[in-house]
Amino acid sequence: MQDLNQLIKHATRYSLHHLRRSNRVPPTLLATTPDGVMAYVPEKIANASDKDNFALIARLITVAYQAETVAMVLESWLTIGADASLTGTPSQSPNRKETVVIMAETRQSSAQRFLFIERNALGRFTGFGPNLVPHFDSMEGRFAQILLPNRPSKIDAEKARTFLRAMGIVVVHKGTDPRWN
Repeated sequence: MQDLNQLIKHATRYSLHHLRRSNRVPPTLLATTPDGVMAYVPEKIANASDKDNFALIARLITVAYQAETVAMVLESWLTIGADASLTGTPSQSPNRKETVVIMAETRQSSAQRFLFIERNALGRFTGFGPNLVPHFDSMEGRFAQILLPNRPSKIDAEKARTFLRAMGIVVVHKGTDPRWN
């Protein structure tokens, strides 16, 4: 659980950095591998197909680089309580909260963190609000269960790296300074 909590803390700092710098958090996979922490940020997420592609690539990366822990970092609108009206903009609904969702997992366990985004009247990020969501034992959906239940073989890892290269996805080591990523 220590590795999982460390990755969640790293993902929280990552989210804070991006919100302060660009007022948004790009959808991101963070993976702890034998070579260190890796990040993957897709070029765009404009529709359901792009979301499915991001989830597929995230799974391939975890196999290719034999990830032990992963976190999906996603900006989202969370509905709190009943919200009969999902028409109009999410920001206008009193029951919907702008949130950074961090879904982290190992092969044995998972954990989540919901960071409620607070903004000023001009729409600029001012900080994170109190967490209003209880702990969940698990989550479901395209961005959950990213890790395979068993560690992939070296042969499977090489096949996944070959497939990623064919898709034009290569690992670039830029160090640990977030300004470089």
